[in-house]
Amino acid sequence: MKKFYKVSLAAMTLLTLVACGPKRRPRTQPSTAQSEVTDGKNSKKESSGHEYYQTVLERYQAYSRAIEAGDGAGLETKLKEIDSQSDEYAYAMYLQTLGSKPNLSYFYTDLDKDGRDELLIGNSQTVSAIYYLKGQQPELLHTAFVASSGGSRSGFQIFEDGSVIYASFSSLQPEVDLIHYKFQKGKLETVNKIQIKNGDGQKPEKALGITAKELDQAKIGWKELETGKKATSQANNSGQQTSSFQVRVAVSDLRIRKEASIKGEEVGLIPQGVYTITETVTADGYTWGKLQSGQGWIALEFTTRVEGGNASTVKGLSAEDQEDIHSVVENGYSLMYSRLVKPTFILDLSNDHSGIYSYTEGMFLDYFNTYTPGTYQLADVIKKLEAQETSESIQSMTTDQLIQLAKERKQGWIYSSKDKKFFEFVPGGRGGAGPEVVIPSADEWVVENDTVTVTTRVKTSSQPFERYVLKRSKKDYSGGEHKTRFYVISKENVWNGK
Repeated sequence: MKKFYKVSLAAMTLLTLVACGPKRRPRTQPSTAQSEVTDGKNSKKESSGHEYYQTVLERYQAYSRAIEAGDGAGLETKLKEIDSQSDEYAYAMYLQTLGSKPNLSYFYTDLDKDGRDELLIGNSQTVSAIYYLKGQQPELLHTAFVASSGGSRSGFQIFEDGSVIYASFSSLQPEVDLIHYKFQKGKLETVNKIQIKNGDGQKPEKALGITAKELDQAKIGWKELETGKKATSQANNSGQQTSSFQVRVAVSDLRIRKEASIKGEEVGLIPQGVYTITETVTADGYTWGKLQSGQGWIALEFTTRVEGGNASTVKGLSAEDQEDIHSVVENGYSLMYSRLVKPTFILDLSNDHSGIYSYTEGMFLDYFNTYTPGTYQLADVIKKLEAQETSESIQSMTTDQLIQLAKERKQGWIYSSKDKKFFEFVPGGRGGAGPEVVIPSADEWVVENDTVTVTTRVKTSSQPFERYVLKRSKKDYSGGEHKTRFYVISKENVWNGK
């Protein structure tokens, strides 16, 4: 499916919020209005400075590799190397939400003609990150992107005189924040900060008094960011285990591969839980573990080895049971749907404040069968969502066709039997937030036969927040993607709000 993301400021009128959500993390601004990009006289050295950006490129390679492989734990590990409040961190998390290979590219350009290049990263069409040098240290100016589910929007305009406009806004608010930066004489200067109204027809460059010609990104020689190590021609069996052992999978998006290789055919996602590994092989920079079930191989770098009694049962619940119950409760605490339901944002409109999300039918089958007492087949989900059924393919529509459909539909659901997907038409914001919660350990759960009661707590006060009653699942439904061991028969808010 095509994804219609608009992040250039020239198309600012198309960047309006479809759903309200958490604000982006505070952006890391240059520490002074005029930051040293180079060290004065040394700015004219023959070196263009590309070697100093290698650590940045390597990080993005690692992000892309982990996302492509479905290795959420690997991405999390790599992100620990940077500030969790930084723009780069937020951008990497955004890339993860796209549900596909990021396909990142980059190019170097000397914005202020001082002999030292700046590094620009994007998708070969739009710049999403700008890095510059302070001495020999790469610094991030900003990242820019359209949040896949939330209110933040941002974008760059880059000009031939070294000027850069950074815009950030939310379509729930009419104000657009503009910052005019300028790279000149080896320094980065913050020239001006203003605010304009979205949709009033005023061009950012005119509002800021920039007369220079905008950089023609179509003529830029983008280079594809290589993400993986070259596959080995033969797996290295020197690390093969002589006995089996157990590992815990705590991520929800780790892929099972038919062969012990990043190039191996994907045969599904492994649910969270504890699994027995019977064999290990080293290949493609990973240690692969063969599942006792015979399903295939998983990358062990994104699991935790279970030692001794850590895999023992608690109150008759196996380690797999505990992991599943914890995941169901954790995923049930959400602004809208469970995190079992991962939308793909395909269209954003500003004129009528609407947009379109897509969901696979399997997501909703799992969702309703996990978080409601009843058993749902596809027809039941269609009825529950009050979805209009069509045999027409929505995902193959052009942008203009999607725009027209959004204007006609306004809000509600469409189910396409051809796409095997649900499409949500959102007229306004989703919202709401709650306190940070803690899920107690298994020894605090109440277990009665095949029923388990879990009461979450507010982290700051330890007050009870929500009470979940779960039952071991014997539901028989077809078409799901991740059937859980337990489902929720009731969920009660017990928090007094103080």
